[in-house]
Amino acid sequence: MKKDSESLSHNCGYKLSDLRKTHKLTQAELADKLNISKSTLGHYEQGLSVPPPQLLLSFSDFF
Repeated sequence: MKKDSESLSHNCGYKLSDLRKTHKLTQAELADKLNISKSTLGHYEQGLSVPPPQLLLSFSDFF
């Protein structure tokens, strides 16, 4: 199961980073728009953690 969660965090992070860059946003700008810290966003993008479901909804609404 751990391998699945690692894959999810990596894939989610890659997609989030790609979307942010496509929209020409810095980590600080996106974090501010989503009311999270820049370091938290960085952890999501690096695959170090997975955003909670409510935040995933915020991402989908934003993008």
